[in-house]
Amino acid sequence: ILVVVSHSRGFLDYLCTDIVHLHSRKIQVYSGNYTNFEKARNEQLRNEKKAYESDQAKRKHMEDFINRFRANAKRATMVQSR
Repeated sequence: ILVVVSHSRGFLDYLCTDIVHLHSRKIQVYSGNYTNFEKARNEQLRNEKKAYESDQAKRKHMEDFINRFRANAKRATMVQSR
């Protein structure tokens, strides 16, 4: 195992076969050179952003539904179930 810290992407692409990424107290291992790591990391971030936006849209939809029918006596049981 060799630990290398460098700002040269060309050097990292040439030398590295695996990248260890430490973020938020979590270690993730990526196989391949630095370019492969960048692609995989960007795709992972994009997927996390899409999941977050989807969750926020669902949450907003649920809040709107609850706020719309909260005072309606006929729909109160449906609102409480959500």
